[in-house]
Amino acid sequence: MMRFEEELVELLPRLCRFARGLARGLARNVGDADDLCQAAIERAPKMRGQWQQGTRLDSWMYRITRNLWIDERSAAGRRGVHAPIDEAVN
Repeated sequence: MMRFEEELVELLPRLCRFARGLARGLARNVGDADDLCQAAIERAPKMRGQWQQGTRLDSWMYRITRNLWIDERSAAGRRGVHAPIDEAVN
């Protein structure tokens, strides 16, 4: 069985594609996707105790990434940060 860190490294390309999909879905911002992917990777070791070995690491990481994205969208809304109107319409 692979170690947590090895599984996480193997998952990185898929995780970053998932983050890009989230960020492009509304904001259409690749920079936000990279930041989101990095934040999820930084959070994983801190939350490792919540992951149960034998369960799917990819699902767990996708959940972390999605929750970070939701938190950022909520914070941006509170700050009054919105996508430019031309991007919002397209």
